[in-house]
Amino acid sequence: EWASVQVFEFGEIAEPDIDLSTWELNYPYVENGYSYSLSLDIINNGNETLTTIDNYTTNSEFVVINPLTSLPPGETQTVEIIYNASNSNASGAYRIYSNDPDEPEIICETNGNIDGANVGEPAPDFNLSYVGNGSGNFQLSDHLGEIIVIAFFSPM
Repeated sequence: EWASVQVFEFGEIAEPDIDLSTWELNYPYVENGYSYSLSLDIINNGNETLTTIDNYTTNSEFVVINPLTSLPPGETQTVEIIYNASNSNASGAYRIYSNDPDEPEIICETNGNIDGANVGEPAPDFNLSYVGNGSGNFQLSDHLGEIIVIAFFSPM
């Protein structure tokens, strides 16, 4: 399943052009009542000032501290987003609407207390029986440093 498709232009971009340093913020586990802060960089790759029309989070458990208003050509602004845990988990998005003509809306997913490993964290070790083509077991820790693709399917 594709979350988004990104288009790249080659050469100078005459108008404003927004880009993000990450498309997803995955917060580590936070006890209810506590918070955790992550940030992302917003970059203007164009040759005109990038102006924000609107920007907000879609879940009130995520708060934008220094929202983008305008960004000169070639400049970067770091935006901090704080996750305030009040449920077992939370998900939403930081949405930015701007004067970028080919990307007027851009989205960074926000995920708090999601059960499982986050991007950049070590995968949890596991052991599975071979079902489709072979016998024995697969132990993830036996394949450190290798690229592993695991296909889960239902025969029904």
